[in-house]
Amino acid sequence: MRPSWRGAAAAAVLAAGCSAPPWQFGAPLNGRRSIPAHSAVPAPRESRSAAVAARAAGQPVLEIQALQALVRAYRQDGDRRARPTPAEAARLAELLQARAAAFHALGRAVPESRDL
Repeated sequence: MRPSWRGAAAAAVLAAGCSAPPWQFGAPLNGRRSIPAHSAVPAPRESRSAAVAARAAGQPVLEIQALQALVRAYRQDGDRRARPTPAEAARLAELLQARAAAFHALGRAVPESRDL
């Protein structure tokens, strides 16, 4: 049996598809990037401004999140990240102690998701 023209066309398309350079594999077809250009870890200035805003608004849970993000980012990538100031570290310790005291007063050693 001789291959039909459809089989030859399919083989040509398959060969052309496999001949793309390796750096093109996984490239988005619509031209938009699938991975954002910025990191998911907030910059230290963003964490600091979020902590200041949360403190001004009286939202200690959001302030804890912002300060912990600042500390976590520094611990993971300390050579390129700003070190938390002693005042920020002291404020985080103060907030965590107050949170632990609140959980102790509730009679729970571990917070529940609705507490946060």
